[in-house]
Amino acid sequence: MRFWAAVKRNGARETDERVWMIRTDRIHPNPFQPRKVFEPAALERLRQSIASYGVQVPILVRPSGEHGYELIAGERRWVCCRELGMEEIPALVRKLDDARMLEIALLENGAREGLTRLEEAEAVHRAGSEFQRADPGELAARLLGASPEKRETYERLNGLPLILKRAVYRNLIGEDHALLLCGLTEEAELEKWIGRVAAERLSPAQLSQLLSPGPA
Repeated sequence: MRFWAAVKRNGARETDERVWMIRTDRIHPNPFQPRKVFEPAALERLRQSIASYGVQVPILVRPSGEHGYELIAGERRWVCCRELGMEEIPALVRKLDDARMLEIALLENGAREGLTRLEEAEAVHRAGSEFQRADPGELAARLLGASPEKRETYERLNGLPLILKRAVYRNLIGEDHALLLCGLTEEAELEKWIGRVAAERLSPAQLSQLLSPGPA
Protein backbone atom coordinates (compact mmCIF):
# COMPACT_ATOMS: atom_id res chain seq x y z
CA MET A 1 0.00 0.00 0.00
CA ARG A 2 1.41 3.40 -0.95
CA PHE A 3 0.27 6.95 -0.29
CA TRP A 4 -1.69 8.51 -3.19
CA ALA A 5 -3.11 11.86 -2.03
CA ALA A 6 -4.80 13.75 0.78
CA VAL A 7 -8.39 14.94 0.45
CA LYS A 8 -10.32 17.57 2.34
CA ARG A 9 -13.45 16.38 4.11
CA ASN A 10 -16.07 18.75 5.45
CA GLY A 11 -17.09 18.50 9.08
CA ALA A 12 -16.81 20.61 12.17
CA ARG A 13 -13.45 21.54 10.73
CA GLU A 14 -11.55 20.65 7.58
CA THR A 15 -9.11 17.77 7.97
CA ASP A 16 -6.82 15.94 5.60
CA GLU A 17 -7.66 12.30 5.01
CA ARG A 18 -5.11 10.15 3.27
CA VAL A 19 -5.95 8.21 0.15
CA TRP A 20 -3.87 5.08 -0.36
CA MET A 21 -3.10 3.02 -3.44
CA ILE A 22 -4.07 -0.55 -2.49
CA ARG A 23 -3.52 -3.70 -4.52
CA THR A 24 -6.81 -4.85 -6.02
CA ASP A 25 -6.06 -8.49 -5.18
CA ARG A 26 -5.92 -7.66 -1.47
CA ILE A 27 -9.47 -6.32 -1.44
CA HIS A 28 -12.48 -8.54 -0.80
CA PRO A 29 -16.19 -7.90 -1.45
CA ASN A 30 -18.37 -6.32 1.19
CA PRO A 31 -20.21 -9.11 3.07
CA PHE A 32 -22.95 -6.56 3.82
CA GLN A 33 -23.23 -5.15 0.30
CA PRO A 34 -26.77 -3.73 -0.10
CA ARG A 35 -26.63 -4.01 -3.89
CA LYS A 36 -27.64 -7.41 -5.21
CA VAL A 37 -27.42 -6.79 -8.96
CA PHE A 38 -25.05 -4.66 -11.07
CA GLU A 39 -26.59 -3.39 -14.31
CA PRO A 40 -24.34 -4.53 -17.20
CA ALA A 41 -24.75 -1.33 -19.26
CA ALA A 42 -23.88 0.92 -16.31
CA LEU A 43 -20.92 -1.29 -15.45
CA GLU A 44 -19.63 -1.04 -19.03
CA ARG A 45 -19.92 2.76 -19.01
CA LEU A 46 -17.94 2.91 -15.79
CA ARG A 47 -15.34 0.52 -17.18
CA GLN A 48 -14.84 2.74 -20.22
CA SER A 49 -14.56 5.84 -18.04
CA ILE A 50 -11.94 4.24 -15.80
CA ALA A 51 -10.02 2.99 -18.83
CA SER A 52 -9.88 6.54 -20.21
CA TYR A 53 -9.55 8.69 -17.09
CA GLY A 54 -8.73 6.38 -14.19
CA VAL A 55 -10.59 6.16 -10.88
CA GLN A 56 -11.74 9.67 -10.00
CA VAL A 57 -13.31 8.88 -6.62
CA PRO A 58 -11.50 6.61 -4.12
CA ILE A 59 -13.27 3.51 -2.89
CA LEU A 60 -13.89 2.97 0.82
CA VAL A 61 -12.41 -0.08 2.62
CA ARG A 62 -11.72 -1.39 6.11
CA PRO A 63 -8.76 -3.52 7.25
CA SER A 64 -9.42 -7.27 7.21
CA GLY A 65 -6.89 -9.84 8.37
CA GLU A 66 -3.17 -9.17 8.37
CA HIS A 67 -2.76 -7.58 4.94
CA GLY A 68 -6.26 -7.56 3.42
CA TYR A 69 -9.19 -5.18 3.15
CA GLU A 70 -12.97 -5.43 2.84
CA LEU A 71 -14.96 -3.10 0.62
CA ILE A 72 -17.35 -0.71 2.29
CA ALA A 73 -18.36 1.19 -0.86
CA GLY A 74 -17.15 1.29 -4.45
CA GLU A 75 -17.52 -2.33 -5.52
CA ARG A 76 -18.30 -1.40 -9.14
CA ARG A 77 -15.09 0.64 -9.38
CA TRP A 78 -13.09 -2.23 -7.87
CA VAL A 79 -14.67 -4.79 -10.24
CA CYS A 80 -13.92 -2.60 -13.28
CA CYS A 81 -10.30 -2.08 -12.20
CA ARG A 82 -9.78 -5.82 -11.86
CA GLU A 83 -11.37 -6.48 -15.25
CA LEU A 84 -9.07 -3.86 -16.78
CA GLY A 85 -6.02 -5.55 -15.24
CA MET A 86 -5.22 -2.63 -12.92
CA GLU A 87 -3.09 -3.73 -9.99
CA GLU A 88 -3.90 -0.83 -7.65
CA ILE A 89 -6.87 1.37 -6.80
CA PRO A 90 -7.11 4.57 -4.69
CA ALA A 91 -8.88 3.95 -1.40
CA LEU A 92 -9.83 5.56 1.90
CA VAL A 93 -9.26 3.23 4.86
CA ARG A 94 -11.70 3.24 7.79
CA LYS A 95 -11.90 1.08 10.91
CA LEU A 96 -15.59 0.23 11.25
CA ASP A 97 -17.59 -2.48 12.98
CA ASP A 98 -20.06 -4.59 10.97
CA ALA A 99 -23.12 -2.52 11.84
CA ARG A 100 -21.50 0.80 10.96
CA MET A 101 -20.06 -0.77 7.81
CA LEU A 102 -23.56 -1.68 6.62
CA GLU A 103 -24.89 1.80 7.38
CA ILE A 104 -22.05 3.52 5.49
CA ALA A 105 -22.42 1.10 2.56
CA LEU A 106 -26.11 1.93 2.40
CA LEU A 107 -25.44 5.67 2.42
CA GLU A 108 -22.55 5.58 -0.08
CA ASN A 109 -24.27 3.24 -2.53
CA GLY A 110 -27.49 5.20 -2.39
CA ALA A 111 -25.77 8.53 -2.94
CA ARG A 112 -23.37 7.50 -5.71
CA GLU A 113 -24.89 4.59 -7.56
CA GLY A 114 -28.56 4.40 -6.59
CA LEU A 115 -30.17 1.41 -4.92
CA THR A 116 -33.54 -0.12 -5.69
CA ARG A 117 -36.26 0.14 -3.07
CA LEU A 118 -35.94 -3.58 -2.40
CA GLU A 119 -32.19 -3.32 -1.84
CA GLU A 120 -32.74 -0.39 0.52
CA ALA A 121 -35.50 -2.23 2.36
CA GLU A 122 -33.41 -5.35 2.95
CA ALA A 123 -30.35 -3.38 4.04
CA VAL A 124 -32.32 -1.23 6.48
CA HIS A 125 -34.03 -4.30 7.93
CA ARG A 126 -30.70 -6.08 8.37
CA ALA A 127 -29.13 -3.08 10.09
CA GLY A 128 -32.08 -2.81 12.43
CA SER A 129 -32.64 -6.48 13.24
CA GLU A 130 -29.29 -8.25 12.92
CA PHE A 131 -27.21 -5.52 14.56
CA GLN A 132 -30.00 -4.07 16.73
CA ARG A 133 -28.97 -0.54 15.76
CA ALA A 134 -32.48 0.90 15.88
CA ASP A 135 -35.97 0.33 14.61
CA PRO A 136 -35.80 -0.25 10.82
CA GLY A 137 -38.31 2.54 10.25
CA GLU A 138 -36.20 5.00 12.23
CA LEU A 139 -33.08 3.92 10.34
CA ALA A 140 -34.84 4.41 7.01
CA ALA A 141 -35.81 7.93 8.03
CA ARG A 142 -32.37 8.81 9.35
CA LEU A 143 -30.20 7.22 6.64
CA LEU A 144 -32.43 7.60 3.59
CA GLY A 145 -34.78 10.44 4.50
CA ALA A 146 -37.70 8.08 3.99
CA SER A 147 -41.22 9.40 4.56
CA PRO A 148 -43.73 7.37 6.63
CA GLU A 149 -45.29 6.12 3.38
CA LYS A 150 -41.92 4.98 2.04
CA ARG A 151 -41.05 3.31 5.33
CA GLU A 152 -44.29 1.34 5.08
CA THR A 153 -43.34 0.31 1.54
CA TYR A 154 -39.93 -0.83 2.81
CA GLU A 155 -41.66 -3.08 5.35
CA ARG A 156 -43.85 -4.62 2.67
CA LEU A 157 -40.92 -5.13 0.30
CA ASN A 158 -38.79 -6.74 2.98
CA GLY A 159 -41.64 -9.11 3.80
CA LEU A 160 -42.03 -10.32 0.22
CA PRO A 161 -41.73 -14.08 -0.36
CA LEU A 162 -38.29 -15.13 -1.59
CA ILE A 163 -39.67 -16.19 -4.98
CA LEU A 164 -40.86 -12.62 -5.62
CA LYS A 165 -37.59 -11.06 -4.44
CA ARG A 166 -35.64 -13.33 -6.78
CA ALA A 167 -37.93 -12.41 -9.66
CA VAL A 168 -37.33 -8.71 -9.00
CA TYR A 169 -33.56 -9.16 -8.87
CA ARG A 170 -33.67 -11.12 -12.13
CA ASN A 171 -35.67 -8.28 -13.74
CA LEU A 172 -38.58 -10.59 -14.51
CA ILE A 173 -40.97 -8.31 -12.63
CA GLY A 174 -40.76 -4.90 -10.99
CA GLU A 175 -41.14 -4.03 -7.33
CA ASP A 176 -44.68 -2.75 -7.89
CA HIS A 177 -45.60 -6.05 -9.55
CA ALA A 178 -44.19 -7.92 -6.56
CA LEU A 179 -46.24 -5.84 -4.12
CA LEU A 180 -49.39 -6.66 -6.10
CA LEU A 181 -48.59 -10.37 -6.11
CA CYS A 182 -47.63 -10.71 -2.47
CA GLY A 183 -51.21 -11.49 -1.49
CA LEU A 184 -51.02 -14.82 -3.30
CA THR A 185 -49.91 -17.70 -1.12
CA GLU A 186 -49.35 -20.61 -3.51
CA GLU A 187 -45.86 -20.72 -5.06
CA ALA A 188 -47.20 -22.31 -8.24
CA GLU A 189 -49.63 -19.41 -8.61
CA LEU A 190 -46.83 -16.91 -8.07
CA GLU A 191 -44.65 -18.64 -10.68
CA LYS A 192 -47.52 -18.51 -13.16
CA TRP A 193 -48.03 -14.77 -12.69
CA ILE A 194 -44.31 -14.00 -12.74
CA GLY A 195 -44.03 -15.81 -16.05
CA ARG A 196 -47.05 -14.00 -17.47
CA VAL A 197 -45.83 -10.56 -16.40
CA ALA A 198 -42.42 -11.25 -17.95
CA ALA A 199 -43.79 -12.76 -21.18
CA GLU A 200 -46.53 -10.21 -21.80
CA ARG A 201 -44.62 -7.25 -20.30
CA LEU A 202 -47.61 -6.31 -18.21
CA SER A 203 -47.58 -2.96 -16.47
CA PRO A 204 -48.47 -2.79 -12.77
CA ALA A 205 -51.81 -1.24 -13.73
CA GLN A 206 -52.57 -4.08 -16.14
CA LEU A 207 -51.59 -6.66 -13.54
CA SER A 208 -53.75 -4.99 -10.91
CA GLN A 209 -56.74 -5.13 -13.25
CA LEU A 210 -56.16 -8.83 -13.99
CA LEU A 211 -55.86 -9.66 -10.30
CA SER A 212 -59.00 -7.72 -9.34
CA PRO A 213 -62.13 -9.87 -9.03
CA GLY A 214 -64.72 -9.21 -11.70
CA PRO A 215 -68.23 -7.98 -10.99
CA ALA A 216 -70.45 -10.40 -9.12
